[in-house]
Amino acid sequence: MIPSKTLKDKELLLVLHKTYPRDKDRGYAPAYEFLMLRDPDLELLGQITVRVGDDENIRNWDGHIGYGVLKEHRGHSYAKRACRLLIPILKHHQINPVYITCDPANFASKATINSLGAKFIETVDIPEWHESYFLGNRQKCRYQWDLG
Repeated sequence: MIPSKTLKDKELLLVLHKTYPRDKDRGYAPAYEFLMLRDPDLELLGQITVRVGDDENIRNWDGHIGYGVLKEHRGHSYAKRACRLLIPILKHHQINPVYITCDPANFASKATINSLGAKFIETVDIPEWHESYFLGNRQKCRYQWDLG
């Protein structure tokens, strides 16, 4: 159960786009995917996903939150604001702390995660069996975000 299908701050609107069930075979937790839209014109800014669960994949490689902002809309703190809008959902599902990961070379994502107040834990190697490894990724930076 999700508390709200639409979340909003100022002109940033998160609209529930898809829900994903648990997929034990692939190691996927249930997830909610939101579109990031600008209000009032509803221009697509990006997307953000929250994974509901707590397992090795989430803590080490996938993270509870994943996001992407379209190139032409970067630099407006949309990812940070979208993460903050997810707090009621995270709390509803009793997810605290929140683990967020990013690629070591993704400096913009690192800045976003740091701006949330998340603490860097470590850089971990991605195991060869993990889906991300097949996509060419070899490491993830792990962060822990305490919601209080």
